Amino acid sequence: MNRGFEVDLSQLDSHADALDGHAELVGACARAGRSLSSDAYGVIGRFVASGVVEAESGWSAALNALAHAAERNARKVRKSVSAYRAEEVRITGLFQVRGKR
Repeated sequence: MNRGFEVDLSQLDSHADALDGHAELVGACARAGRSLSSDAYGVIGRFVASGVVEAESGWSAALNALAHAAERNARKVRKSVSAYRAEEVRITGLFQVRGKR
């Protein structure tokens, strides 16, 4: 017999929290990559600075995009949890026993 499916909303909430945590960490990495300029390498390292700064900028942009994607995913998971909860309330409301008339 088919029993349908179950959704563990607390697991989904936990997953959304984890995604937010990952987004925060990845965002911090992205910000760290943006903090260096070519002056950070001094006179001796100046000849490699432009290449390093350019590479850091690319990685920083990629990490920033990844952080934003994780944030969007967390919002969508929370929206799904909210929709599941609302639907459960709606469906269970159909089966509530009403007083005799």
